[in-house]
Amino acid sequence: MSDKEPCNCLKCRDERMAKLDRKYGKPPCHCTACQIRRGEITPTDDRGYDSRGSACFLSSACLQARGLPDDCAELHLLRVFRDEFLRTRPGGEELIAEYYHIAPAIVLAIDKNGSDEEWVELFHSLVQPCVRLIRGNQNDAALRHYVGVVEGLKQKYNVRQVVP
Repeated sequence: MSDKEPCNCLKCRDERMAKLDRKYGKPPCHCTACQIRRGEITPTDDRGYDSRGSACFLSSACLQARGLPDDCAELHLLRVFRDEFLRTRPGGEELIAEYYHIAPAIVLAIDKNGSDEEWVELFHSLVQPCVRLIRGNQNDAALRHYVGVVEGLKQKYNVRQVVP
């Protein structure tokens, strides 16, 4: 992508808006795709980003299965759930840390298979049910569902938790 082509991310799609943002001093977009485009990070940096710049299997499922942006309603709700519910639960910080350690390996394992069908399955088996449960105020059930699906992913792709 040349410097003159607008980025694919939601905020940067409109090149004119990006120019206005720069002109008036608004901070540039900090999504992973924009950071890669600007050369701030590389797809193979030590944070484990894959070729699309994503190390998050929840984001990857939304992107690959539905073409949703990183700031879609589903991911926003899951982030609020993580920050406002999971962090306050006993063992919540450990689950969050585990996610950030296992997610890159799971993303890479799914991508190696080269089929978007796995992303569609993950969207329907993990993202949608958790979003439905959270919207229904069933946070404990959403957490149990998440843990069960992630345990299955770890087994399926032979991913072990890496303790920092």
